[in-house]
Amino acid sequence: MVVARGTGTLTCGGQTFELHPNDVAAIPAWTWHQLTTTGHELVVFRMTDRPIHDAFGLYRTEATDTSTSPPDPSSAGGRQDPPPAPPAAPGLLA
Repeated sequence: MVVARGTGTLTCGGQTFELHPNDVAAIPAWTWHQLTTTGHELVVFRMTDRPIHDAFGLYRTEATDTSTSPPDPSSAGGRQDPPPAPPAAPGLLA
């Protein structure tokens, strides 16, 4: 993700980072994260690998309530284990 305009914070992996224009952040797959604006707006350009996750049936999400604090990373907190890897295609090494 790249911050195009505005300021805010990114909470990811139990840490909070300030965001300013031209900042770049890489959020690992399946990591809980939250973006918050600290000014009037926070405009980001976000790239995702969701098409790959969709193709292999690996995409997942959980409902969030933005009025609450982030889940405790030490508890399951509604998290799910990743699904098992799909079988290898015929003719490919697993």
